Amino acid sequence: MRLTFRVRLVVLTGLVVVLTGAGLLALDYVLIRQSLRPSIIEMIDVPFDPPAGGTVTDPGPPRAVPTPISETEHPLTSLSREVEQVALREFVTQSAVALAAMSLVAVGASWFMAGRFLRPIRLLTRTARQLSGSTLHRRIAVTGPRDELTELADTFDAMLDRLERSFDAQRRFVANASHELRTPVTISRTAVDVLEAKPAPTAEQIKATIDKVRRASERSESLIDGLLLLARADSDLADLVPVDLAAVATSVLTELEPELRRRHLHVERSLERALVSGDPVLLERLVANLLENAVKYGHAGGPIGITTRAAEDGAVVLEVANTGRVIDRADADRLFEPFRRGEADRTDSSRSAGLGLSIVRSIAEAHGGAATIAARPEGGLEVTVQVPGAEGDPER
Repeated sequence: MRLTFRVRLVVLTGLVVVLTGAGLLALDYVLIRQSLRPSIIEMIDVPFDPPAGGTVTDPGPPRAVPTPISETEHPLTSLSREVEQVALREFVTQSAVALAAMSLVAVGASWFMAGRFLRPIRLLTRTARQLSGSTLHRRIAVTGPRDELTELADTFDAMLDRLERSFDAQRRFVANASHELRTPVTISRTAVDVLEAKPAPTAEQIKATIDKVRRASERSESLIDGLLLLARADSDLADLVPVDLAAVATSVLTELEPELRRRHLHVERSLERALVSGDPVLLERLVANLLENAVKYGHAGGPIGITTRAAEDGAVVLEVANTGRVIDRADADRLFEPFRRGEADRTDSSRSAGLGLSIVRSIAEAHGGAATIAARPEGGLEVTVQVPGAEGDPER
């Protein structure tokens, strides 16, 4: 038979009360026994003093001195022993009854208090048993004084909040990924069906259909690569090496030079040494995604700003800013969600899968940092990535 924690707590409390009470009664018994007999003898063997002003009768002729009686044969000794035994017997009897009564009261009070104190744990257990993917909205919501149990319940509720957000994000991710993967497949199948419906397709029609299928395949490949990179960023990192974000930014800018010239974009750079201990492939992708987004969505002829520096707290900061249309602050925060695009970009989903900034945030968090985004008042965005710097950097 399994005893509940409440029963074990009540039994333990009862044992503590009984043993403590019994020990106290035993101590009282010894102390009373040591002091009771002398007190009784002192009260009985009181010398007789005649009243003041009274008459004292003549004791008469002297009597013979009686033979001394031993202390054990003295009548006062026998009388004190009897009184002592009666008093101690009454003391033990009444104390035992009082101890039994107090033990029952203590057990009842501990049962009641244990039930009150364990209520948050019972609520936590019941809520945990009822949880599933569709019932993560349930909460314990314990009210009462702030103590360890209410703190435990609040911590459990906070964990459920995080789980609910994660499950919602995963559901949206799966739904969006399914939609995004289905789109290029639909485009390819439609193009092939249209070509097949033509009785005698020309070479140009065949070439146009092949181009559509190729672009759809490239989009699917890009989307799959992005999903794999996102999954890699969300996993634990291994084989960390020192990486200088300034050198990575310089390399990425060199690769983007043709696109920068084509769109007449000029780069305002301030690249200081920024050494990070991390995965070089992921960190290069982080910088590349930020710069590619800046190039893709920046106004032609506008500036792109990139800064790398070491912060005073030992962290490394990467900032990328670009021009563009004015974006609402709330919309800017949601751009970190997977498959989230700006309003203008939704009409031309072939330009982007909407994973760039999601990958940036995941890579930053995988390296123990964070990524933030801010909408610029004049238009465009400014993305800031802050990650812990590499330990043992001699220039820090």
